[in-house]
Amino acid sequence: MFSVGVLGDAADELLPLPPNVDLQAYSVVDVSAERFDNNTAHSGESLLRGTLTG
Repeated sequence: MFSVGVLGDAADELLPLPPNVDLQAYSVVDVSAERFDNNTAHSGESLLRGTLTG
């Protein structure tokens, strides 16, 4: 799991993945509600979850 950015107020948001990410190592995208507290663990509050397909 890793963070790709912060969602803003726009209807659409582009959050590029780092170039060294191995997409075959990940099968799920999870958008979660996180606090700005420097804790990188998942909050347990998933707002959206989906399966990556190629």
